[in-house]
Amino acid sequence: QINSLEGGAQIVVGTPGRVIDLLFRNDLILSGVKFVVLDEADRMLDLGFAAELTRINQTASHRLRQTLMFSATLEHAAVNSMAVKLLKAPKRIAIGAANAEHADIEKRFYLCDHLDHKQALLEKVLETETYQQVIIFTATRSDTDRLSQLLTSQGLKTAALSGEMSQADRNKIMDSFSRGQQQVLITTDVASRGLDLLQVSLVVNFDMPKQAEEYVHRIGRTGRAGAKGVAVSLVGPKDWEAFKRVESFLQQPINFSELQGLKAKFKGLKPAPVKSADKAAKNTAKARPKRVVKAPQDRKNRRKANREIVSDDGMAPLKKKKL
Repeated sequence: QINSLEGGAQIVVGTPGRVIDLLFRNDLILSGVKFVVLDEADRMLDLGFAAELTRINQTASHRLRQTLMFSATLEHAAVNSMAVKLLKAPKRIAIGAANAEHADIEKRFYLCDHLDHKQALLEKVLETETYQQVIIFTATRSDTDRLSQLLTSQGLKTAALSGEMSQADRNKIMDSFSRGQQQVLITTDVASRGLDLLQVSLVVNFDMPKQAEEYVHRIGRTGRAGAKGVAVSLVGPKDWEAFKRVESFLQQPINFSELQGLKAKFKGLKPAPVKSADKAAKNTAKARPKRVVKAPQDRKNRRKANREIVSDDGMAPLKKKKL
């Protein structure tokens, strides 16, 4: 990379961390840069690269420089904040709303009671759906590895992908999957963006994403280039809050489907009741112990009585020792 830069480069593509590293070593000079492109800006900010992007912006200080920010979710609060910070009188260009209905993707949601029930639903979906390739999204690397072993034991050609892998290993797996060497790719959100896989006709959310916007990125791996796709989401008790965020983001009510013989007992969680301010104040007052305040006259009479009680020898009365 350094040799390529020393030979002169018109276009440099890099991650924020690597660009900053080259800047610190004086192997990369940005003072003459006329265009700065921040691709997947929302993703970089979610990963904590705000400081690096700010530093790159300050270093590439050409007075005629133009900055372009690309993001799948322009409603992202951090993206808007960064845009105000980096851009001068920017123009906003949006192609469709982030929560717009995707006509080429059929969405289905299934309720599940627990992990074993969720796995049974997944197996039934893979058995009954027609697909060329499928991507299954999980929340953790351990789930990715476990499901990969389970489906491989059932005769499916499966690959597992997670963020803990090196970039070289991830590239190798994605290249193999894109060439059709595996039917199933099980992954965390590391594969939810930037992939154009035309043979993927089924996406399964084994776990609901923490961020509602990520749901759109996930299901967007199918139904591409005019092709039809199916997106299946499995919703258990631990997924309920994330599911409600997705429902709110899509701005449309979601109905649940059922698979024969796998009907769930779980029907969702009720929202916690919100106490009014007046009711909360009354409950607090009831909980406090009452303080007894004696009248001043009672205290005065008690002191007077104590002065009048003396022994026959004129000495103060003996106090009874407490046991």
